[in-house]
Amino acid sequence: MGPHILAGERPLLAFVSSVMRPNLQWARDATVGALTEKPTLIPWAFEYTPASSEAADASYLSKVRDADFVIWLVGQTTTPPVRDEIEHAGQSLAGPGGGGGRSAAPPKPQYARADVRGPWRGW
Repeated sequence: MGPHILAGERPLLAFVSSVMRPNLQWARDATVGALTEKPTLIPWAFEYTPASSEAADASYLSKVRDADFVIWLVGQTTTPPVRDEIEHAGQSLAGPGGGGGRSAAPPKPQYARADVRGPWRGW
């Protein structure tokens, strides 16, 4: 086996957004698991994050703004916090210089939307 290859760029931050309910937890777990396997990605999901002295809504909304892309797992319903996440992600798209987040270079963030309303049949 050859030497370990290091990434030349910082990993991309992927914010995982959905209603946090038991019927969607499998989708959140699968998404975070798949993203974790990629050395160029860092997933951010609320339930996988240590407690913070920052207010919960301020904490997750700052991660939305910092994200390189947002993965929105759409279920049967949504909640005000999820609507806030998606709204903040949309505002980041039109932020200063057309970008937002950690980098001054546009475009960011990008959306990926997955409809998880039906029964899971595996990948």
